[in-house]
Amino acid sequence: MTYQTVQQSIQSVITEAVRKLGVAELPEIRFTEPPSPDMGDISFACFEVAKAIKKNPAEVACELAEAIPPNEIIKEARAVGPYVNFFIRDEALFESIVLRAREDVEQVGKSDIGRGEIIVLEYLSPNTNKPLHIGHIRNACLGDAMARILESQGWKVERVQIINDRGAHICKSMLMYQKYGEGKTPQQDGVKPDHFVGKFYEMFEREAAEHPELQEEAQEMLRKWESGDKQTRELWQKLNDWVYEGWKETIANLGVESEKDRLYYESEIYEKGKEVVEKGLRQGIFYKRDDGAVEIDLTAEGLDKKVLLRSDGTSIYITQDLYLAELRAEEYPKASTCIYVVGKDQEYHFKALFILLKKLGLNKTYYHLSYGLMRLKEGKMSSRKGTVVHADELIEEVYNLAGNEYIKRYKLDFRAQRSDMSRLEANRHTRESTKRTEEEIIDDLKNQRQEQVFAIGLAALKYYLLSVDPSKDIIFDAEQAVRFEGATGPYIQYTYARMRSIRIKNQESRIENAARAQEFEIVLNQEERVIINKLAQFQSIIEKSAREYSPAHLAHYLFELAESINSFYHKHQVLKAEEGDREKRLALLDVCAVVLKKGLSLLGIEAVERM
Repeated sequence: MTYQTVQQSIQSVITEAVRKLGVAELPEIRFTEPPSPDMGDISFACFEVAKAIKKNPAEVACELAEAIPPNEIIKEARAVGPYVNFFIRDEALFESIVLRAREDVEQVGKSDIGRGEIIVLEYLSPNTNKPLHIGHIRNACLGDAMARILESQGWKVERVQIINDRGAHICKSMLMYQKYGEGKTPQQDGVKPDHFVGKFYEMFEREAAEHPELQEEAQEMLRKWESGDKQTRELWQKLNDWVYEGWKETIANLGVESEKDRLYYESEIYEKGKEVVEKGLRQGIFYKRDDGAVEIDLTAEGLDKKVLLRSDGTSIYITQDLYLAELRAEEYPKASTCIYVVGKDQEYHFKALFILLKKLGLNKTYYHLSYGLMRLKEGKMSSRKGTVVHADELIEEVYNLAGNEYIKRYKLDFRAQRSDMSRLEANRHTRESTKRTEEEIIDDLKNQRQEQVFAIGLAALKYYLLSVDPSKDIIFDAEQAVRFEGATGPYIQYTYARMRSIRIKNQESRIENAARAQEFEIVLNQEERVIINKLAQFQSIIEKSAREYSPAHLAHYLFELAESINSFYHKHQVLKAEEGDREKRLALLDVCAVVLKKGLSLLGIEAVERM
C-alpha cells in the first residue's frame, strides 16, 4: 500500500458521498493539511460542493462526514467548519508511508513529472576581472539546487554559463597589471590567482577617481584587443587563465556540480548578435533611426524603446543575448524551457529579451529566476570600491565559525556525557588514550575532523541562502547560520546524525530486528503521527519547489521535519522502549534519516553521519 493509494481510496469515498448530495462530478479532489494534528491527518474543503448545491459549506461538511463510514483506511471522517477532516488508521498510515519508504529507499523523493522534458539552466556567469563574491555564491547555490531538484523529478537539465571574458571592465585589470604588475605571478605574491587579478581591478577604480584619463586608456586597450593586437591578447589570456584557476577552486569548495557545464564565452559570440539584429531589421521587426541606430518600440508591451545596435554599429548586452538564445535553440532543439538565474536588478532586461525572442520566432518558455541582493550592514556590495565580500573569505569565515561552534558544543556534550563520549571514541583510540584530558581530545578533534567541520560550515552557508525566497534580499548573518539550534543547516545535519547514532547504538546492542516493525500492532502517539504526516508531504514539497523554482519550500520543510523529530525524541524512548514500540520507532527514524539526507542532497548539502 502506498500513500497515493490511501489518498485515492479517500477520494473515491468522497466522490461517492458527493454524488449522493447531487453533484455528479468534482473537477479535482484536493487535500490540505489540518492546522493541528489533533484535527486529523488530511482535510477536504467543501466550498465547491456547497456552491454546486447552493448550501452553506459547513452544512455540507456535516452531511459528507455523516455519509462517510469508517473502513480499513478511514478511522473517522469529522466535520470541522467547512472542512471534512479524515483520521487515517494507524496501520494504514504507517504501512503506506514508513514501511513503503523502507522497501524502496531509492525512489523516495523521486518522480517523473518532468520526464521527456529538457530545461536549459543558465547560472553563475561571472566576469573575469575579479574573484567570485557573495552574490555569486547565492547564484551558484540557487542554480545548483534547482538543477538537482528538477532532475529528481524527471527533467533533464542542461547547465550552461556565459563567461563575460571581454570588455572595458576586463581591460581595467589588464591596464593596471601592465602598469604596476612588474610581471609578477600569483604564485610569486602568494595570492590566490583570481584575487591577484581582482586587486588590479580595485586598483583601477581607486586610481581612476583621481586620474580620469585612465578610462580612455582602458578603452584604447579594448580597441587593441578587438583589433587582435598580439601583446594585448596574450596579456588578456594570461589574466583570464589565472581567474579561471581561482574560480575552479572556489566552486569546488562550494560543492557545486559545474564540471559538465556548457560554457559560452562572450569573446567568441559578442559580435554575432549583430547578425540576429540585421535579420530582424530585414523582417521588419526592428527599425533604423535617422542616426543609424537600430531599435524596437516596446511601449505597447509596457516597456520603452530599446536600442539593439548603437549608431556607430556596436552592439549592446542584449544583442549578445539574442544570438545566445538562437545558438542554444540550435544546440538544444528539444529543450522546452530556458531558465536564467540572474539578480533581480536585471528584471527589465529579461522582460525585454523575452519579448524580442518571441517576436523573432523563438517560442520556448523563457523564465527569469530572479533573486535578491546580498547585502552588508553598510549596504550593497561594490567590488569597484573594494568593499565586496569575496566568496573565499565568506567560506573561510563560516568554516571558522562552524569549527568554533562545533568545539563549543562538543565540550558541553563532553562535560554532560563524558562516559558516553569515551564509549563512542573507543573504536578509534586505545584504552589508554581514552584517559586523555578533555583538552587533548578537543585538540585531536580539531586535527581529525576538518572535513566534517567544513561540511557543517557549507551547510550553514547554503541553507541560509536557500531558505530565503529567491526574490528577497539577504543580509547574511554568519553567526546565526552556524548555530546548531533553530532553522539552520547544522541543526538539520545534527538531527540526521542523531538518527544515525540511534541506528549505530542499536547495532552495537545487537538489536537487529527493526525490519520486523510490521509484525507488531501499530499504535501511533501524537508525535509519531506528526512525523509520519510530515514525511507524507516530502514528495509534494519537492514537486512544489520544482514547479515554483524555489528551493526555499524544501529548506523550510526539512527544518519542520527536524523539529518534529527532535520534539518526539525529547518525549519518547526509542532503544529502551517496549519491543513493539522500539521496532516501530526505529523504522520511523530510519525513514526520517533517508528523507533528511535526500532533502539536504537536493539543496547541495552533505548529510554528516556523525556530529
